[in-house]
Amino acid sequence: ELNTITRIEQFMVDALIASPLIPIGVNVLRLADVIDKEGVVSQTNNIVVRYTGATNNVKNKIPMVFERSMRFELNFSCQNYLTSSGHDFATQLLSGAFITLNGSVPGGAAVAVIEPFVCASEDFTGLSDESQYTYTQVYSLLIEEAMPYIALDPCVQRSEEHTSELQSPCNLVCRLLLEK
Repeated sequence: ELNTITRIEQFMVDALIASPLIPIGVNVLRLADVIDKEGVVSQTNNIVVRYTGATNNVKNKIPMVFERSMRFELNFSCQNYLTSSGHDFATQLLSGAFITLNGSVPGGAAVAVIEPFVCASEDFTGLSDESQYTYTQVYSLLIEEAMPYIALDPCVQRSEEHTSELQSPCNLVCRLLLEK
């Protein structure tokens, strides 16, 4: 559900902003917020949080309950600044994010967390045209999410003509009413 994704992304952003391991001058943003702040992102040290997908397994059909293994990416970009190497600063941010998020459970996401955040991978992704060192961390989170059950009126539901359920008194009355 879109609200679940947004709330989990926001939890990650808030946790990184509040972390004493991430310096105050670092921009921590959701990808959805980056579009409005594109100039800021291309010139400074940033961590951009984004949802990248999920694998879903149905655990129960009625009500519909999914077990979702969700993936989130943190994209780091750091420039050389005065005497600080962009690479060294980026590795400091990688370590700070790992300590802050690994094993954490998002609060306020309105879902049951089965397994907390786990850092699945961490990679150097290159040096940008603006001389920014870029890295990516991928986190996974296993949640259980129930979809709302919407009961349909049995007179409105359609079935095959040859099933025995159409022979029930309620269905016969409904069919007769619908045919008129």
